[in-house]
Amino acid sequence: MVILQLVPTIVEVSLLMAVLLWKFDWRYVLVTMITVVVFMYYTYKATEWRIEIRRKMNDSDTEANTKAIDSLLNYETVKYFQRRGARSHALRPFDGTLRKGQRENLYLACGSQYRAGDHFTAV
Repeated sequence: MVILQLVPTIVEVSLLMAVLLWKFDWRYVLVTMITVVVFMYYTYKATEWRIEIRRKMNDSDTEANTKAIDSLLNYETVKYFQRRGARSHALRPFDGTLRKGQRENLYLACGSQYRAGDHFTAV
């Protein structure tokens, strides 16, 4: 699957670099190539980082859902969770994972914009 995505990208970037070299100076091609490589590296690292956090979020979500289902199946547990604040206290450990997931999206978006800004500044 990676080959089906990587080969067309390499061909496209190669053709783009050839056109830029034909129309512009070699320094312009160098700046563009460095930007593409840095952006690809950043995207790869950010994606790997996000996958790890997503796995943790899915595990936490599964655990929370399991606890919720077990709670509903057990009458005494339902009675216990009806008390004020008991439910929010039991599920509080899962809030941190949710916040990490929201932060990861912010970091990826900001990082991508920062890399694009670097390219436009260099050009």
